[in-house]
Amino acid sequence: MQRYERLRRPVAVSRWPLLLLPLIVAACGGGSGHPSDGPVTDSGPTSTSHIDKAARPSSTPARICTSLELHGTAEWQIGAMPIGGVPGARRFAREMEGLVHVTNVSNAVCSMPQAFSAQLVAADGRALDLPSAMRSFEQAPYHRKGPLGPNASAAAPIMWEASWCGPDPGTAPTLLLTLAPEGPPLRVHVDLVHGEFGHVPSCDRTIAASDLVFAPFRQM
Repeated sequence: MQRYERLRRPVAVSRWPLLLLPLIVAACGGGSGHPSDGPVTDSGPTSTSHIDKAARPSSTPARICTSLELHGTAEWQIGAMPIGGVPGARRFAREMEGLVHVTNVSNAVCSMPQAFSAQLVAADGRALDLPSAMRSFEQAPYHRKGPLGPNASAAAPIMWEASWCGPDPGTAPTLLLTLAPEGPPLRVHVDLVHGEFGHVPSCDRTIAASDLVFAPFRQM
C-alpha cells in the first residue's frame, strides 16, 4: 500500500474558473452626444471614480471558518511505515492513514486555517494523550487553496504514526479539531475502513512514540 494513498479518491473538479476583468468603456462627453467630424482632442485623464469598487478583487483574506459553519467526516485504515532494515528485508510498523473532510454548511465564505491542533477521543469518551503535529504531505494536483464558499468541501490527510502503546480508542473514535483559539472544536467521527487489518498503530518501544499528523486542508 502506498503510504499516502487516498482511501476514496474524490471526483476531480475543474480548476478555478478564469476571473475575467470587466471591460470598462469610457464615454465621451460634450455636444449633443452625436459623433463629431472634427479632430479628436485630448480632454485630460479619464476619471475612474465611477468604477464600482465592489467589482475589484478584495485583498482582505476571508476569516477562519468556525466549527458551527462546518460539517466534518473522517476515515482511515491501516498503513505501513518503514522503520528500518535493508533492501529486500525492510521492517515496517502499522500506522493509521486517512483523510478528514469538511463542508461549509453556512451561507458565508470562510477559510480553513493552514495550521490547527487535534485531539483523539476514544469511543468511551476518554481523551488520548497523543500530541498532534502539522506537516506538508504531497497534495493531489486538483487540490487548491482559497476561501471555502457555501457547500464547498476541503480535505486534509491524517496519519496516526507508530508507535502507540497506550489505551485502545476502539473502532469508532472522534477527532476534536481546534481551528481557531475561540469557539468550540469541530467534532469529527472517524470511520474505520478494512477493520479486519486492525485499528491502532503498532506498539514498538524501539521507535519514537506516536504523533497524530495532519497536512493543511485543501479544497476538493
